Amino acid sequence: MKSIEEINSWFPKDASVANLQIDFDRRELQYNLMLVLVDGDVAIREIGSDVQKQITLYFWNVSNLKLEKFGGGLQQFVHLEVSRMRAGHEGNNYFIEEIETDNISFNFSSVDNLTE
Repeated sequence: MKSIEEINSWFPKDASVANLQIDFDRRELQYNLMLVLVDGDVAIREIGSDVQKQITLYFWNVSNLKLEKFGGGLQQFVHLEVSRMRAGHEGNNYFIEEIETDNISFNFSSVDNLTE
């Protein structure tokens, strides 16, 4: 697992959501979440273009997912931040939350940057 500082450096300050996908792993009996973000306030037609910085993250063993006020147009997450969880959460070592509006948060055990 990467350091908290390195993971947090991956997130654009103002990130638009290009894709959010939840998968169920039947073998491990856990949910995993893929999140594709683009930098800045972009139009839908620009998502995935070479002009925008795009990052694809895959979070393993996701729990306690909270997702509010999502949809109805282009969704932005402002200032996502990962922190280490305290003891007592079996299987999850990390917590991610949106600092400014608290529209998304969840626990996870590890994350892979699929863009690298």
